[in-house]
Amino acid sequence: MKFIDSIKKYIASFILKNKLKNHSREKAFHNFESARTIGLICNAQDQKIYYHAKQFSEFLYAKNIKVYAIGFIEGDAVLDAFSYQKGFNFISNKDLNWLKIPHGEIVENFIDNKFDILINLILEENFQVDYLVGLSQAKFKIGYIPSDGKWYDLTINITSNPKLEFFIEQVKHYLTMIKK
Repeated sequence: MKFIDSIKKYIASFILKNKLKNHSREKAFHNFESARTIGLICNAQDQKIYYHAKQFSEFLYAKNIKVYAIGFIEGDAVLDAFSYQKGFNFISNKDLNWLKIPHGEIVENFIDNKFDILINLILEENFQVDYLVGLSQAKFKIGYIPSDGKWYDLTINITSNPKLEFFIEQVKHYLTMIKK
């Protein structure tokens, strides 16, 4: 089974690389003053982690920034706890094809949206996240180190404290401090 999974992963990576060859986007720096739209990618499997993503989205709404988030849930169904949250959509295993590539209307809309900023709040390597971030039309993409970083315009080092709360605080710090 591991052999088949490694072949699927190789094929999926090959497909992503081919799509990226024809992919272009408008790049532009944004901070909290200039951003009008922010896309968030979050782990919605864990209630505690999801809570931090929700709190961050409320912080952004308070700054009059529209938030569009996509939450990943393991399994095939979205739990009732996640059934409605302003600006949040959820994808599960049923939204992945046989190669585990995300697909469907929610995924395509998220990728095609030209967010001023895209922030990856999933602090672990994940092909589905790489797919979304890599193909996203967002103008300014933010991720974390120790990730590979090739998808991002700004990476924030969280090796000293690899927790979501710390990463969010660092994002707030840099997007407040840096002027356009």
